[in-house]
Amino acid sequence: MANFAVSSLAYGANMRSSAGFGNNIIGFLPEATPVTQTGPQQGDRWIPCKVEVDSVVKDGFVSKNVLRDAVSDPREKLVRTAVAEWLRFDRGKGKEFQTPFFKFVGEYWDNLNMDFDGLDRGWPWSAAFIS
Repeated sequence: MANFAVSSLAYGANMRSSAGFGNNIIGFLPEATPVTQTGPQQGDRWIPCKVEVDSVVKDGFVSKNVLRDAVSDPREKLVRTAVAEWLRFDRGKGKEFQTPFFKFVGEYWDNLNMDFDGLDRGWPWSAAFIS
């Protein structure tokens, strides 16, 4: 069966317990979540699949409209990491010099063995994240 990832156009997708809309959401899948198809498409859009959600493997259905073909593992990992940080920074609304976000910036610097954090506003912290 095919391997997919949640599309960058959707910012995420709902996983459902059955094919179709309704009160059947069993989890939210952030952008770039790996999705493995487990059977043939049902109806006009529903892909039966297996997905790991919060360290638990779940079976369910995702709309094909929010999926894209997966690319190489390194590229998918890069996208998942960027999305995780975007979510960690309140979908881009978190200010790097405010609590708790400056602590996250401090973690980037710690990984480079440098004693800075988001309160050190004269240093380009985004370069620390990329490094």
